[in-house]
Amino acid sequence: MLYLISDDYNPQTELLKKIARKNGIKCRNLCPKDPQFTVSISPEEILLCGSRPEKGSVFFLSGVYYRFPFGPALKPSADWTFFQDFHLSQQQQTSQLYSLLYILSSKKNEYTVINDFSLSLNLTSRHEVLMRLKDAGLSVPELCLTNSLSEARLMFNRLGGILWSSPDSMTPVREIGSEKLEELFNAGSLALPHLMYEPKRGSLLRLTFFEDNPLLISLISPPERGAFKEELEKFTHYIPQPVLKNMGKTLFRLLGMSFYEAFGVLDDSGNFWFYDVSFDPNISYMDQAAQTYTLSCLLEGMLKKSGLEKKIPRKPVIQGKRKTIFLKRMLVHLFEIQQNQELR
Repeated sequence: MLYLISDDYNPQTELLKKIARKNGIKCRNLCPKDPQFTVSISPEEILLCGSRPEKGSVFFLSGVYYRFPFGPALKPSADWTFFQDFHLSQQQQTSQLYSLLYILSSKKNEYTVINDFSLSLNLTSRHEVLMRLKDAGLSVPELCLTNSLSEARLMFNRLGGILWSSPDSMTPVREIGSEKLEELFNAGSLALPHLMYEPKRGSLLRLTFFEDNPLLISLISPPERGAFKEELEKFTHYIPQPVLKNMGKTLFRLLGMSFYEAFGVLDDSGNFWFYDVSFDPNISYMDQAAQTYTLSCLLEGMLKKSGLEKKIPRKPVIQGKRKTIFLKRMLVHLFEIQQNQELR
């Protein structure tokens, strides 16, 4: 039995369920927000939605994160009664799910849990993850985690530009200009640090992995200047390369992720510079063929991890492009609008 647990009924888990059922695998999609989602834990048994999970079941989490309770420190004079009630109920719901998955993870002979809560508890800091990769000898650009505008300005002027993201892995890495830098530090969030990166020249890549096996390469933008913007996204299935294989093994050993993506720049000398590693990738940016291929690889890997050897048939993805002229042209305009907004 395959249980897909997601924070909402998203297209990614729906497609995974469709692939599983097409291949004769029992599958159930669960959402903790659903009133019918219930968990009962006792020394004698575990009940999920009123029934005991079958032995050998696989649990896959997508878009579910552990929520820490917090107080209304920003506006102590405001009436936070309703907010606290809602937030604490959300936190209790997540804690109940965490308890369930913690117990299931401890029963390794009976159940397999993919992307459990230990990852969202231990790998929330993007800066910490990147520093662990750097200490292991992988290529990571110069980083600066700061809430000081003057320190960020010094780095910006010295490098002639920087890349920015929040440190919590919830925002994409993007290039910003000097005006945007000022806005970020003057937005009233000085208590929260910002993560700055040294820009590297090369091809932007996403590498999708299951444990130590590379699955799919997504080329976001080619290194040549003036390339056709409607061809920014291309996908190719994994072609065996020692560099990628060793990278997957190192990441799996260091971080213990099962299904994840690495985002970064491949320079002209063949060095891959890490900008982010996501333990819960959302692959909806891929076209349908690439999503189907990746999720089929994921399903086969999850079943193998649980002890079930089953080949999931799939068509290799050689390349994917925007299918219609409208989508291609819209991608051009959206790209230019975003660039003009941020490179000020």
